Amino acid sequence: MLDSCFRRNDGETELKRTEETETIVNKDHLQELLTNVWQKTGYDFREYRRQTIERRIAKRMALLNVADLPAYREILDRDPEEYWYLISELTIKVSRLFRNPYVFEFMDQAIWPELLRPPGADKHLRLWSAGCAYGEETYSLAISILDHMERKKIPLKDYEITIIGTDIDEEALMLARAGQYGPDTVGEVKKRLLDRYFDYKNGYYNIMPVVRKMVTFAVHDLTSPTIMSPPSGVITNYDLISCRNLLIYFAPALQERVLSKLLRVLNPGGYLVLGESEALPPQLSDCLRVFDKRANIYQKMKGT
Repeated sequence: MLDSCFRRNDGETELKRTEETETIVNKDHLQELLTNVWQKTGYDFREYRRQTIERRIAKRMALLNVADLPAYREILDRDPEEYWYLISELTIKVSRLFRNPYVFEFMDQAIWPELLRPPGADKHLRLWSAGCAYGEETYSLAISILDHMERKKIPLKDYEITIIGTDIDEEALMLARAGQYGPDTVGEVKKRLLDRYFDYKNGYYNIMPVVRKMVTFAVHDLTSPTIMSPPSGVITNYDLISCRNLLIYFAPALQERVLSKLLRVLNPGGYLVLGESEALPPQLSDCLRVFDKRANIYQKMKGT
């Protein structure tokens, strides 16, 4: 059963310790700051990878011409608005529409035909784009499945398709809802898709209404210890979850907890799509099988 997939082997839980070069802060100062951020804002970065966090705090400090972390803490105490500038820096938002096109080609050939099986199949498809940033991945999923249905002459009205994009950053989601992207963001989108699903105006590519109405965006913190899945509706069972290039920013223990939550709301036989640089913890091998190694797509084993 699923719980067995998350049992720890005591001999494997002890991580090898290596000496770390001190950069802008020592470990205690960093943890104090992140605890303070969590208490003041509710955003918890305490189990993100230290090197990533340090690099982004250093960037913010350099902008303010601050030499050390205690001095930066004084700025936070004087100006609480700085917490939100820091959070904007700490939340990772780097993506493009149809990023890594092979993933979407594979979905078109191998996953959409399975999820869109005719008679007798569940006609409600549920897709979740976790950590969606400005909505690029979410809209890419919507365009991909919509294009597949149009080419295969599968009537959209015959299915109820729910596609939800979630992120920790409400400001990013506001831009996602606008569905407007510059030329750099659409560089990997095929021309026929640009022509069919985007309206080019004043230098920007605007997502067409037929795509936008398929998608919902909501604030959701994947690292929350209590909230399992997005708040929209009562959906707790997904046919596909895409969480690409986000886990790499988490420390190993947090990666495992997040993957555990994702798998608990993924339907048996459903698909988990990870980023090309992300690896699945070995303790999950009893729950998932590799569906495509190159695309880093896994399928949840039935009965788990």
